[in-house]
Amino acid sequence: MPVTRQTTVVSATVPRASRGSRTCSFRRGGHEHGAARGLSRAALDLGRSLAWLIRYPHGCVEQTTSAAFPQLYLDRLVKLDAKKAAATQRNIETAINRLKRFQSSDGGFQFWPGWGGSDDWSTTYAGHFLLEAKARASSCPRR
Repeated sequence: MPVTRQTTVVSATVPRASRGSRTCSFRRGGHEHGAARGLSRAALDLGRSLAWLIRYPHGCVEQTTSAAFPQLYLDRLVKLDAKKAAATQRNIETAINRLKRFQSSDGGFQFWPGWGGSDDWSTTYAGHFLLEAKARASSCPRR
């Protein structure tokens, strides 16, 4: 018989930190049930991390998708000037166009182009990215 665990989802609002991190404890019935620690946006080094992510060394479906996926939300985390916003949009569109090479005849995605049939994980991940890109008004192919 499989073991199941009941999970209670708890949300909390933590006062914004100007720098560094904050810890928030979760209590229920007077007992502490856990804690979460989060960094403020100011503490994140998004520029260096994003530059590394964009230059992933391989071109499989996972790295192609992973290089572009966070860029869909970059403007929510930092203020982008017009030049960076345009570069981000180009990167997203380049990834979308590159993903076309990974699509197999059944409509799914392969881990590498020409590897035969589609892969469930690759299809789910690339498909999720394409749906999010479409929702963010990036130019997604119909097929």
